[in-house]
Amino acid sequence: MKKIVFLITFLVIFVALIALNDEEYLEENGFETIRKARTSEQRTLRDIPEGGLLLIPESGDDKVMAFDPETGDLVDADFIPADPENLSTPIAASLHPDGNSILISDQIEDGLLQYDLDGNFMGWFAPAGGVNNAILDNVRGWDIKADGNILVTTASGSNSDAIVEFDTSGNHIGNFIANGAGGLDGPFCVLYRETQDDYLVSASSSDALHQYDNSGAYIGDLVAGLNFLEQFSITPSGNLLIAEFSTPSGCYEYTSDGTFVGHYDVITSLRGVYELGNGNILVTNGNGVFEIDRDNTLVSTKIDNVSARFIYFVSGETTTGTVDGFINDADLGSALEGVMVTLGTNTTTTDETGYYNLNVDPDIYVLSCNLAGYEEYIQENVEVIVGETVSIDVELQHLYNPPHTLVWDFIEPDVILSWQAPIGQGLTGYNVYRDLTIIHTGTELTYTDQNVPTGTYTYNVSALYYDLYESDLTGDLVVEVVAADDVFNVDANQLIGNIPNPFNPSTAISFSLENPGHVSIEIYNVKGKKIRTLINQHLEATTHSVVWNGKDDQAQDAASGVYFYKMKSGNYTASKKMILMK
Repeated sequence: MKKIVFLITFLVIFVALIALNDEEYLEENGFETIRKARTSEQRTLRDIPEGGLLLIPESGDDKVMAFDPETGDLVDADFIPADPENLSTPIAASLHPDGNSILISDQIEDGLLQYDLDGNFMGWFAPAGGVNNAILDNVRGWDIKADGNILVTTASGSNSDAIVEFDTSGNHIGNFIANGAGGLDGPFCVLYRETQDDYLVSASSSDALHQYDNSGAYIGDLVAGLNFLEQFSITPSGNLLIAEFSTPSGCYEYTSDGTFVGHYDVITSLRGVYELGNGNILVTNGNGVFEIDRDNTLVSTKIDNVSARFIYFVSGETTTGTVDGFINDADLGSALEGVMVTLGTNTTTTDETGYYNLNVDPDIYVLSCNLAGYEEYIQENVEVIVGETVSIDVELQHLYNPPHTLVWDFIEPDVILSWQAPIGQGLTGYNVYRDLTIIHTGTELTYTDQNVPTGTYTYNVSALYYDLYESDLTGDLVVEVVAADDVFNVDANQLIGNIPNPFNPSTAISFSLENPGHVSIEIYNVKGKKIRTLINQHLEATTHSVVWNGKDDQAQDAASGVYFYKMKSGNYTASKKMILMK
């Protein structure tokens, strides 16, 4: 009866909308323009491959397809076969937190439905007890919360524009992100970022990627100004890929802090997006599943004439029991801030006690444990028996990351150094070296070496951890200090050169002016395109130095290769070549 009522309602609305040609309205509310004849079948026993699968719902046939996560090739067009009795517009399919079943969010059915790993329908999952539009209405995406609970987007009804939380049995807990928090309007996809300990939510009507803290409180808009965002995903490098449905549609890429990287629109009206193991990008829309690259080229069509949705990776691991364990290392002391333990493909993170609890099969495993700021410790052939305790004596070698992006400036007679902090636990300060001799120890990210005599010097900086351990040195930063007599007795305009060359990530360009005047220093790539203006101003007659940090005028990192820098001052023009080598 529900299907008949839905079909009549759909036909009435659909005819009206076709007249209005409102594509966004159809997408917002989950109406498909084409639905094909479907059949159902009972699946036999099968396992998810060890390398995992990409699951993509197909809302024209109300089924779930499976693809290879490395190449994006189609593995099974009917991973979960067409099920018109239970599905209406499936959006996102992924593993239940226990790994033993698949949950599918359905936009028309207004909830999560559960299937076993063989693709057989198990029943309604959330909200527990069946449809409840006071909790969920117009469902799009879902994700697993940091504590193992389940988060679902809801876009309509009395609880609209919220992220709703459920326990692992589908029981309603409440709203994790409040209705309209931070301007949230039309949420599509929610995702937890472990490295940032935050939650991101894309939205179709508020046209932003909203950011929330680990309690669900609004932080700000990480990305704004896009139009009708659907799924987004995190690449192995930490970048964000965003599928934009409406004009200007396509795949947008940003760094983890929201800095623009690229826009790839060879395929448009996007719904789903995922970076493949081969480095290309898999995208979906109402016409199929496609592989594209970052040169904005269509690499291949994986399947067409399907209405494809979100792309989720599912692992091939299985679980059957529980093992407790303890990481034992009395020498770590206060440096022990957290432990990651892996048995096979099962992973958990513990607190400072070092205890862990894993769901595993009884077997022989390679055990690895990883502490923040330490090298990974691996112990092979660990016998695991469900219900028993594993105790490991761990000896760990700390990873001491050095600072990075060491640059300099010269304000006669001082050399001013600055750098960026490394990533690592227990950071307490820095040592500054000149010609491999420590000249300063402190906690600031800058240091002024005063009254430096004429000559050429090599500077390095190291990081200190726990006031005990020192990192490796940064790469050599070579600085040439010009004598005061040379500085103030310039007899010609001259583009002197850059040091170091080749360089990574920065270099200092020196030049001199015979008379006060306007000067420009510009950077060009090998194609002759200007990518950065370093100086465009009036300067005094003297020798000057300006640092190029390897970024263009949009603050994007320049690629490795050959670049040219050009100086113009009055009738004087000169160019030189430099090499950025990463």
